[in-house]
Amino acid sequence: QSLMLMNNEFAADQAEALADRVARKAGSVPTAQARLAWRLTLAREPTDAQVQSAVTFLTEHAEQFAAQPVDKKNPVTPAQRALSSFCQALLISNGFLYVD
Repeated sequence: QSLMLMNNEFAADQAEALADRVARKAGSVPTAQARLAWRLTLAREPTDAQVQSAVTFLTEHAEQFAAQPVDKKNPVTPAQRALSSFCQALLISNGFLYVD
């Protein structure tokens, strides 16, 4: 199921909407973004290790996106693209898809 959702347009759209919401409420601080995205998707607080991992993900992905040519049709910032990718990862995670 997760593999199908990885390339699913609906899942990508929902991840972008979640990223927009997170950016509006948490601002541009990756730690705050990671914590809020985690709470909104998984309905629990992330551990400190999970927050650190998320911040690393956001930082590294933003750097990678910044090194790519800008899409003139969709001028989204590298940080916003990274946040959207992170939100999609949360939305297709087992923690979101399955209840323990």
